Amino acid sequence: MMAPDYTWWHGFYECKKRFVSFTEGGNDLIKHNKKAYKAIDFPAATGNTTRPAQVFGTGK
Repeated sequence: MMAPDYTWWHGFYECKKRFVSFTEGGNDLIKHNKKAYKAIDFPAATGNTTRPAQVFGTGK
């Protein structure tokens, strides 16, 4: 896993690709004077690990 090709394609390249996508999204929001989307009810974001009934049903 120390080979230069493995390090590039499975390390830095993926990191750079995601960073560029993130930066372009932020620049687009600034350009169009929009606010970023905020997921208020994202499952498990608050530490609650209860399965959401909307996704998994009531279990009856």
